[in-house]
Amino acid sequence: MLHMLQEVFIPMSDLRFVVMRCAACGTEVNLDIELDKFQNVQRTSATPVNCPSCTIAFDSLMVSGIDSYRKFYKEVLSQKASVGFRVKPEVASQPPKS
Repeated sequence: MLHMLQEVFIPMSDLRFVVMRCAACGTEVNLDIELDKFQNVQRTSATPVNCPSCTIAFDSLMVSGIDSYRKFYKEVLSQKASVGFRVKPEVASQPPKS
C-alpha cells in the first residue's frame, strides 16, 4: 500500500509577520519583518526589547533571533530563492500553542 504524505508548503515570502508574546502579561506585538524600524524604538535593532504594555524586557535571545530572521528573510527574498517550510496540514490549521 502506498501512503502519500500530505503537507502544506509555506513560501518564505508568506512568513513576513512575526508575533512576540510577553511572558509576563501576555501582550502580543506584531512585527512586519520587511520594516527596518519598530515604532518608538530608538536603537539599531528593528525589534523591540521591552513589552509596550508592562515594559518588562523580552528575552534577549528572542530579540536577537528575530533580528537574525529579519536578515535571513531579506537575503533570501533579495536572491529570489525558492525557500519555504513544509508543515503537515493539521499543524498548519491549529492555533499556536501558548
